[in-house]
Amino acid sequence: MPTINGKRIEEFTPLHAARARKAAGDWLCRKVTQTEFAKMLGYSRNSVVCWENGDRNPDPGIKALLMMVIESPSFIGNVLKFTGGFDVQATRDRHTVSDSSGGEGPEPGSSGSNGAGGGL
Repeated sequence: MPTINGKRIEEFTPLHAARARKAAGDWLCRKVTQTEFAKMLGYSRNSVVCWENGDRNPDPGIKALLMMVIESPSFIGNVLKFTGGFDVQATRDRHTVSDSSGGEGPEPGSSGSNGAGGGL
């Protein structure tokens, strides 16, 4: 059976879908709505709602992706570049709050823009 960090993908629960969306939001330094998360993943909002409510299970590939986002929130940056969901760096810059030392928060998994255009 497929595993990610020792956790079988079949053990996926609705809580994991919500945790993955929260992890993505934490990495982006803002709350991510179900609609935004669906767009990031290339799915409909209805799919995300059904996963989070336990009405439907995501297919094994998206289960693996969601588990990877939970384990490593910066992975969402790679997903966004692949899906062309939106400009990752611009989105992070717009929502990152500088600390007193002038830092800009956590660094994304990679630098630059994917050229996909405007934000959500």
